[in-house]
Amino acid sequence: MSVATTDTSRWLRIGFLGDGLFKVVLAVTYSAAVAPIANTLNMSVATIVIAAAMLLLSGIAEVVFALRSAAPSHTKYLIGYDSGWIVVTLVVLAMMTSGGAFWFGYQAVASAALAIAFMVGSARGSGDIGVRNTGWCRIFRYTNQHFGHELR
Repeated sequence: MSVATTDTSRWLRIGFLGDGLFKVVLAVTYSAAVAPIANTLNMSVATIVIAAAMLLLSGIAEVVFALRSAAPSHTKYLIGYDSGWIVVTLVVLAMMTSGGAFWFGYQAVASAALAIAFMVGSARGSGDIGVRNTGWCRIFRYTNQHFGHELR
């Protein structure tokens, strides 16, 4: 593998990991501030909680994908998600109405779709789609393999 390929792979991994962690932090923030957000935007608490849960799910799936594969083929999903987010934000701002439900609704639906894409990508990247090789088991295995000597 060439140095350029290694550098690209490393930056992709860092990008996927950073994006996934940002989604996790944003989901926790939504959950912590659900009441003020709902009151300010005059919308249902349930909509915000569902959006936060889907955002958390997609963030975790992206972190697992970053640790497992970080294949460049999945950047298109992030570009699609972020492009949709920008369009929805601009539409809500242009309407100058209470479009909070529409904005959080987009995040819920798009985050669920993104989570599925990254879960499938993680399973395919492993070469083994077995139950013992998914989710948190991968994170713990990866951490132990790469950082276990520092933890002992």
